[in-house]
Amino acid sequence: MNKILNFNDAVIALANYFVEDLVPAMHNVTMATKDTEYSQLLATGTKKVLIKLRSGTAPLKLAYVSTESGTNYVTLPVGTSKWLEGAWLSGITLYFQSPTAAQIAEIEAWS
Repeated sequence: MNKILNFNDAVIALANYFVEDLVPAMHNVTMATKDTEYSQLLATGTKKVLIKLRSGTAPLKLAYVSTESGTNYVTLPVGTSKWLEGAWLSGITLYFQSPTAAQIAEIEAWS
Protein backbone atom coordinates (compact mmCIF):
# COMPACT_ATOMS: atom_id res chain seq x y z
CA MET A 1 0.00 0.00 0.00
CA ASN A 2 1.31 3.45 -0.93
CA LYS A 3 1.64 5.99 1.85
CA ILE A 4 0.20 9.44 1.12
CA LEU A 5 2.62 12.05 2.43
CA ASN A 6 0.80 15.33 1.86
CA PHE A 7 -2.47 16.91 0.77
CA ASN A 8 -1.41 17.25 -2.90
CA ASP A 9 -0.59 13.55 -3.08
CA ALA A 10 -4.02 12.77 -1.60
CA VAL A 11 -5.79 14.93 -4.19
CA ILE A 12 -3.87 13.33 -7.07
CA ALA A 13 -4.54 9.82 -5.74
CA LEU A 14 -8.25 10.57 -5.38
CA ALA A 15 -8.46 12.07 -8.89
CA ASN A 16 -6.69 9.04 -10.37
CA TYR A 17 -9.09 6.73 -8.55
CA PHE A 18 -12.16 8.37 -10.08
CA VAL A 19 -10.89 8.74 -13.67
CA GLU A 20 -8.95 5.49 -13.86
CA ASP A 21 -11.31 3.74 -16.30
CA LEU A 22 -12.74 6.79 -18.05
CA VAL A 23 -11.85 7.86 -21.59
CA PRO A 24 -11.89 11.55 -22.58
CA ALA A 25 -13.51 12.97 -25.70
CA MET A 26 -12.71 16.50 -26.84
CA HIS A 27 -15.28 18.61 -28.69
CA ASN A 28 -14.50 22.05 -30.10
CA VAL A 29 -17.70 23.71 -31.31
CA THR A 30 -17.19 26.83 -33.42
CA MET A 31 -19.81 29.47 -32.67
CA ALA A 32 -19.50 31.81 -35.64
CA THR A 33 -22.59 33.90 -34.94
CA LYS A 34 -23.38 35.72 -31.71
CA ASP A 35 -26.62 34.96 -29.85
CA THR A 36 -27.16 31.77 -31.87
CA GLU A 37 -27.74 28.43 -30.17
CA TYR A 38 -25.24 25.64 -30.76
CA SER A 39 -25.29 22.14 -29.29
CA GLN A 40 -23.22 19.10 -28.44
CA LEU A 41 -24.60 15.62 -27.78
CA LEU A 42 -22.77 13.80 -24.99
CA ALA A 43 -21.92 10.15 -25.60
CA THR A 44 -23.68 7.31 -23.87
CA GLY A 45 -21.88 6.60 -20.62
CA THR A 46 -20.66 10.18 -20.07
CA LYS A 47 -19.89 10.71 -16.39
CA LYS A 48 -17.99 14.02 -16.29
CA VAL A 49 -18.00 17.15 -18.45
CA LEU A 50 -16.00 20.38 -18.53
CA ILE A 51 -17.22 23.25 -20.73
CA LYS A 52 -15.63 26.67 -21.34
CA LEU A 53 -14.87 29.20 -24.03
CA ARG A 54 -11.41 29.01 -25.54
CA SER A 55 -10.93 32.78 -25.73
CA GLY A 56 -11.83 33.54 -22.14
CA THR A 57 -13.06 36.94 -23.32
CA ALA A 58 -16.83 36.40 -23.46
CA PRO A 59 -19.53 34.85 -21.27
CA LEU A 60 -21.22 31.57 -22.18
CA LYS A 61 -24.92 30.80 -21.73
CA LEU A 62 -25.54 27.10 -21.03
CA ALA A 63 -28.89 25.27 -21.12
CA TYR A 64 -30.11 21.69 -21.13
CA VAL A 65 -33.23 22.24 -23.28
CA SER A 66 -33.24 23.16 -26.97
CA THR A 67 -34.17 26.81 -27.71
CA GLU A 68 -33.65 27.86 -24.05
CA SER A 69 -29.98 28.92 -24.17
CA GLY A 70 -31.15 32.50 -24.67
CA THR A 71 -33.97 32.54 -22.09
CA ASN A 72 -33.51 29.86 -19.41
CA TYR A 73 -29.79 29.29 -18.90
CA VAL A 74 -26.82 29.34 -16.55
CA THR A 75 -24.24 32.05 -17.27
CA LEU A 76 -20.57 31.15 -17.22
CA PRO A 77 -18.86 34.51 -16.62
CA VAL A 78 -15.86 35.59 -18.68
CA GLY A 79 -12.87 33.31 -18.14
CA THR A 80 -14.71 30.61 -16.16
CA SER A 81 -15.67 26.99 -16.82
CA LYS A 82 -18.34 24.58 -15.61
CA TRP A 83 -17.50 21.10 -14.37
CA LEU A 84 -20.36 18.58 -14.25
CA GLU A 85 -20.03 15.24 -12.52
CA GLY A 86 -22.08 12.91 -10.41
CA ALA A 87 -25.16 13.68 -12.53
CA TRP A 88 -26.91 11.66 -15.20
CA LEU A 89 -25.03 13.04 -18.22
CA SER A 90 -25.22 10.03 -20.51
CA GLY A 91 -26.76 10.89 -23.86
CA ILE A 92 -27.90 14.42 -22.98
CA THR A 93 -27.35 17.42 -25.22
CA LEU A 94 -25.76 20.66 -24.06
CA TYR A 95 -27.13 23.85 -25.65
CA PHE A 96 -25.10 27.03 -25.50
CA GLN A 97 -24.47 30.44 -27.03
CA SER A 98 -22.39 33.55 -26.53
CA PRO A 99 -23.25 37.23 -27.00
CA THR A 100 -19.90 37.56 -28.82
CA ALA A 101 -19.30 36.15 -32.32
CA ALA A 102 -16.38 33.93 -33.37
CA GLN A 103 -16.10 31.91 -30.14
CA ILE A 104 -15.12 28.26 -29.67
CA ALA A 105 -16.77 26.18 -26.97
CA GLU A 106 -14.36 23.60 -25.60
CA ILE A 107 -16.04 20.53 -24.14
CA GLU A 108 -14.15 17.74 -22.43
CA ALA A 109 -16.42 14.74 -21.81
CA TRP A 110 -15.33 11.62 -19.89
CA SER A 111 -17.09 8.30 -20.43
